[in-house]
Amino acid sequence: MDERKPDDGRADELESLKRHSDAYSAGMTGASHRPSLPFSHFIDAYARLLDELSRQLSELTSHVINAGKGHVVQRYSDTDKQLYLLEEGWACSKRYTRDSNIQRLELYVPDDIMGVRELASLSVVSEISMLTPGRIRVFSGEQVNQAYETSAALRVVFLRYLAVRGNLVLDRLKSCVSVDAPTRIIYLILETHTRLVNQNALVGMEFELPLTQEEIGEFLGLSAVHVSRSFSLLEEYGYLKRDRNTIKILNYQKSLDKADFYREYIYRGSEESRGEPLGAG
Repeated sequence: MDERKPDDGRADELESLKRHSDAYSAGMTGASHRPSLPFSHFIDAYARLLDELSRQLSELTSHVINAGKGHVVQRYSDTDKQLYLLEEGWACSKRYTRDSNIQRLELYVPDDIMGVRELASLSVVSEISMLTPGRIRVFSGEQVNQAYETSAALRVVFLRYLAVRGNLVLDRLKSCVSVDAPTRIIYLILETHTRLVNQNALVGMEFELPLTQEEIGEFLGLSAVHVSRSFSLLEEYGYLKRDRNTIKILNYQKSLDKADFYREYIYRGSEESRGEPLGAG
């Protein structure tokens, strides 16, 4: 290895990746540790909930809008709350801090339902905007609320959806305060990959992630420079690679191990899928 002298925490991050890479190559990692909350429970439940929620919503009246990149789906000031099915494209929720910085909260991929948390709240605490051009199916909040009041099944699905969605965000935020920058990025990539596969939007280890380095940093509490530096290290040590918006997971099992994102988290649960990486073609 070269004799670089990184600063601003880079030495620790580089050493952590090198140490893990060496241990992984020697077969010394992941043997005994098991996280307490299996992520697959949330991911698989989320996919099933989306199907059920979409089925229930299909009985309600709706209209479709074609939205461009940057289109604000829901603003802080909106009083007429609505529910949204993201049929095409990517979106995110975000809030602005007092010092005008952006905190990105939730990443929405095709087939996600948006606005459930806001519909259930007394006020809108975040803004939802499009990361790419896309198509959105809009349901009247008043109509959804009426259906919620009359349908016990819909109430159950909504509450479970809120719990699962909250757990997804909390699990990622937990990684933001407990691990270094490269590991946070691995976790975000694996979470997104898993969701795309479970929603039948991806096969394989390569996908488009329509986020700039700055936007990735806003999800993970990092600067754009730190994100760029971390991706360089992750490619150097054989975890994953980013080329513009294309993400390629170079070593799936090694990445799972580094991020504590263990194999059992991401299997569909069927006997046929066990022992094979989720998304393998």
